[in-house]
Amino acid sequence: MVFLNNNQRLNADTYIALLHDKVFPWAQRRFGNTWTFIPDGAPAHTATKTQDFLKEAAPKFVDKHHWPPHSPDLMPLDYAVFRALKESMAGYVVINVPDLKDLVCAKWAALPETFVRTECAKFRGRLQACIDANGGFFEKKTKSHLTSSWHSRTSTLAQPSTSPMKQSTYL
Repeated sequence: MVFLNNNQRLNADTYIALLHDKVFPWAQRRFGNTWTFIPDGAPAHTATKTQDFLKEAAPKFVDKHHWPPHSPDLMPLDYAVFRALKESMAGYVVINVPDLKDLVCAKWAALPETFVRTECAKFRGRLQACIDANGGFFEKKTKSHLTSSWHSRTSTLAQPSTSPMKQSTYL
């Protein structure tokens, strides 16, 4: 988990620094050169400077011309993991940023490996649903299918995972 400092804003420069200093070294240690980086459509991710950096630094990456600009319903972090974190923190009261960071990190660590694997396994199907929707939003079309399995898993989020996360192909 990486957090920006209080006075930082996410722009191309801070994003590249995070990728260079934190994300890519971790990915290299964990996956070698067998991973694909997929940024979303955020301005810091699609900036020319960032795209140029990704061409040089990532083993593979999906450039902004080959990814829908508004795609929160494609990536497991966006449609499932962040939702699970938010739901698992409901009811907590935090009074300062360090406590909030600690809570987010604790809930992140408590996500069951099976939950993350299941959501990541849906990735290719979600890509196909996006293609079938001509690159448009498709979440409402698939929501009943996705939420039925979603609700059955959210009750386990408070239980810590007993094994470390296994490799994933996409970052």
